[in-house]
Amino acid sequence: MPATQENEAAKTLAILEEWFKSHRVVYDEHAIQLKPNVRGAVADGPAFGVIAKMNLLEGDTVCTISKDAVVSVKNCGIADIIEEAEIGGVFGLAFALMYELSLGARSPWSGYLQSLPQRENLPMFWSDQDLEELNGTDLGDDIVADKALLLDDYETMILPIINDHPEAFPDKSLLTFEHFLNATSLVTSRAFQVDEYHGDSMVPLADIFNHKTGAEHVHFETDTDVCPYCGANGPCWCTGLDDDEDEDGNWEDVSDADEGESDTNTIKKNIGIENGAQVNGATESEDADDEVEERTPSLYDPDEWVRDDEEVDLESFEENPLADTNDVLEMTVVRPCKTGEEVFNTYGNHSNAALLNRYGFAEEENPFDEVKVSMDDIVMSLEGKMPLKRIQERQDFWNLVARRVVEDFLSDNGAGSESEDEPESENDEDKVDDDETSEGSSVAGSEDEEDSSHDNFHFTSTGQASPTLFTFLHILYADPNLFSSLVEDVEKLQRYVAQLASGGWTVKSVTPASKANRRVGGKVPVKAAGPSPLGRAVSSTLLWLAEKRSARYTTGIQEDKKRLRTLPEGPSNLRWALILRIGEKAALAQAVKRYSSFATPLGSKRR
Repeated sequence: MPATQENEAAKTLAILEEWFKSHRVVYDEHAIQLKPNVRGAVADGPAFGVIAKMNLLEGDTVCTISKDAVVSVKNCGIADIIEEAEIGGVFGLAFALMYELSLGARSPWSGYLQSLPQRENLPMFWSDQDLEELNGTDLGDDIVADKALLLDDYETMILPIINDHPEAFPDKSLLTFEHFLNATSLVTSRAFQVDEYHGDSMVPLADIFNHKTGAEHVHFETDTDVCPYCGANGPCWCTGLDDDEDEDGNWEDVSDADEGESDTNTIKKNIGIENGAQVNGATESEDADDEVEERTPSLYDPDEWVRDDEEVDLESFEENPLADTNDVLEMTVVRPCKTGEEVFNTYGNHSNAALLNRYGFAEEENPFDEVKVSMDDIVMSLEGKMPLKRIQERQDFWNLVARRVVEDFLSDNGAGSESEDEPESENDEDKVDDDETSEGSSVAGSEDEEDSSHDNFHFTSTGQASPTLFTFLHILYADPNLFSSLVEDVEKLQRYVAQLASGGWTVKSVTPASKANRRVGGKVPVKAAGPSPLGRAVSSTLLWLAEKRSARYTTGIQEDKKRLRTLPEGPSNLRWALILRIGEKAALAQAVKRYSSFATPLGSKRR
C-alpha cells in the first residue's frame, strides 16, 4: 500500500477508534488489532481487517458492541418517517443509511460512517466490458434485472417520501439514485440481523471482520428475543400487545383475505385438494398465500446475505464496562486463531454467485457453489410429451403442497445438498415402493411459475441435484395413480419424500434401513437415481439440464483456468468472474458425469 494511502487509512482508523470509545464499542486490545488491510473486494477506500495479537481460544469474547451504536431503521434520524412509510429490511436500512451519510459530520454515526468505502465494488457497478465476463453465469442473468428493480423501488417509494418531507430532506443532491445504490451496496455487504426490534442493521466493528468460508474464527452473537415494539430485553409497557389486536385500533393488521374466493382455493380444487390437508399444522392454502411474492432484487434476500448469527444468552464478563446490560452484541471465538493470523468471521454458506453479488468477491473451490436450474428449462426438456392439463396440475401441487413438505423435511432432519467430501454409493434401486414406480412419460412445468429461485432448483458443487429439484422431477414423472395418492394423503407424500431422501440426497439424522446403507464417516452415503424406469427418467432429465446449462458458456473451463493463472496477484473484477465461471462449469461437469451413468433417452433429441 502506498505511503499516502497508509497515512489516510491510519487517520481514518484513529477517528473510528475514538468514535468507538464514546459509543460503548469495546474490543480487547491485548487480543486483537485493527489494521488497514486490502483484501477481498475492490473497495473505494481502505479495507480493514482484524489481526490476532495473541493466541485466541474457543469461547473468548474479543469485542462487545452496544446495540445503541448500531444503525437501524428504528434509531436513525428518519425513523418516524420510515415507520410511517412501513418499509424495512434491506430496503429500509439502505434508505436510513443514505440519509445518515447525507448528513456528513452532523450524523451521530459520522465517526463510523467515515470509515466506510463510498460503495462496495459489486457487479452492479461494473463496466459493460467487465459485465460481459459474467455472460452465461447465474449472476449474469440477475444484474440488469436487479438494477432495474432497484431503480423502480427508488422512484416509486424513496422519491415520493423525500418530496413529501422537504423539512427532513433539504438537500436532494445527496439523495440521488446513485447514492441509494451506494448505500444498498454497503448494506448488503455489511449488515447483520440484530434482533426483533432493530432488524437488519449496520454494526460498527463487527463489519471489519472479513469472511472465510468454512474457516471462520469468530461468530456474531446476539440476543434476538426482545420486544419488537421498543427493543426492551425484559418486561415493558408493550407486554400483551399483538399485531392482531384491534380493540383500540392499534397494531391492527387489515386484510382483504375474505373478499371472494382466492386463486389458491381455485387451484386446490383443480388438483383435487378440497379440504385443506394439514402440513405441520398449516393448510396448503395458507402455505400458498405465504409463497406469493413479487419479484424483488436478489440483494434484498435476507436468507441469503445476512451473516451468521446465533441466538444465545449473553453472559457478562467481569471487567467489561458493558457488563451491567444485556443490550450488547458480541464477537466470540469459535475456532482457535494463532498470533499474527487474520481473524475471520463468516457471512454464511454462499455460492460464488451470491458472494460476488452481495459482497464483491468470490472464492476458489467454494464447496457451496451451485448452478441454478430454471423451470422453463425443465418444461423444455420434455416439451410436448405431457398434456398441458397434467403439466399444470403437477406444478400446482408442487406450489401448494409438495415444496413445503420438502422444505419442512429438510428443516426437521438437518438435511442439505451433498457436500464435497460425500461418498457415492453403488448403483442401487430407487427407494420407491413397487406400487409407486412407473415408467413416467415426461417432465413438465407451467409458464405461470413463480420466480424459480423460490424453488431452489440447482446443482451442487459436486453435481448433485438439490432436494427440491430431485423431488419435483419425481412428482412430475409419477404415474397418475401415484400422483393421485400423494394429492389425497399428505402423510403419504411425506413418506415418499423421506424415501427419496434416503436414496437421493444427504439426510444427517435418518437411520439407514439396511446394512448396505450404513453411515460412512457419520454421514448417510448418497445414492444416485437407481435403475428403475422412474430413476432413469429423472437422471435423463438431469443430464439434459446439465448439458443445456453448460452450453450457455462461450469459453471452456480449461481456457478460464489458464486466464486465471496469468492474472496479476490481487483482487480484480476479471478474477472474480473467472472464479465464478470455473466453479459453475466444474459443478455442471460433475452433474453430467453423475447422471450420464443412469440416463436413458428421453424420446426426443436433446436441444
